Amino acid sequence: MPSERDDPQDLAELSDFRRHLQQALSELTDLQAQVILLKFIGGLSNGEVAVILEKTEGAIKALQYSALQNLQKKLTLKGYEATSSE
Repeated sequence: MPSERDDPQDLAELSDFRRHLQQALSELTDLQAQVILLKFIGGLSNGEVAVILEKTEGAIKALQYSALQNLQKKLTLKGYEATSSE
């Protein structure tokens, strides 16, 4: 629940970003979307995701990489900047 201190513009921007992210996720392949959801929403390791999806850890890493690249491209087209943790 938003507090009184929350800026309406910030909340609107966050809502807009979530909508674009959900749309971008829906455009990934099923396997890419599953990997992203299991890893980042579910908090699972590559090994755990590999067991669930019956893939190798290498395949999970490759799926994650391609999924994140696709998400970045789709969100960049919507005007969101990629940030680096480096």
